[in-house]
Amino acid sequence: MLEKIRELERAARQLDPGPEQRRAWFAQAGDYAEAFLGALPGARTYARDHGHDGFAEHPPGETPAPMAEVLDFFRREVDTTGILPASGGQLGYIPGGGLFPSALGDFLADISNRYSGVAFAGPGAARMEGSLVRWMCQLVGYPDGAAGDLTSGGSMATLSALVTARDARGIDPSKVAASCIYLTAQAHHCIGKALHVVRNPRTGHKYLLPRRISVADYTISNLYEWSDSRRSPERAGRATPPAGTCGP
Repeated sequence: MLEKIRELERAARQLDPGPEQRRAWFAQAGDYAEAFLGALPGARTYARDHGHDGFAEHPPGETPAPMAEVLDFFRREVDTTGILPASGGQLGYIPGGGLFPSALGDFLADISNRYSGVAFAGPGAARMEGSLVRWMCQLVGYPDGAAGDLTSGGSMATLSALVTARDARGIDPSKVAASCIYLTAQAHHCIGKALHVVRNPRTGHKYLLPRRISVADYTISNLYEWSDSRRSPERAGRATPPAGTCGP
């Protein structure tokens, strides 16, 4: 048993390299990042994917590969196909931007792996999150009592928002059958996913029944159609939670 444990430890140590190996990997990753950022101004915002799946041909295995080979595979299979969110031409939503200072922050957070979910476990990390949330509330003019948290993305943020709206409006299981939600035709698909998660299984599809309305000139909701839809027999007597936004 002890020999088996030592054997497993030796295998696991490959993921915990010494300082010399760390510096070598860090330099290679840094060179890749510099090359990416250097080519960014002339890069295409969207590159058509031709359907070649390198991951199917080279699935994860037990044998490690050289960093140069891994980076080349990453560039070929991930970094040169589809939408490039770091590009200035990506206007579909508010993208992350590939900001270098933010990437360094992510790197340090991943290395230290501090936990911000509970203040007792990571007081400093929890305070930092609270400080960032308060700062963001001030940016958009929210009152001093406003609060929130940092999520992994728009889907989780939308789920949190819908649950908050549901609870704030007192939409308990006895009221869900008399409720629906109005969305514009441009509403992000994550709203539908969030509605599926928060619905009450006992009421099925009737939970916050979605109703899509058109967008006039692609910017302003058609209020006349919205008003008519409220009077439709299908929606008669239904309460109306806040309408969805155009995206997370």
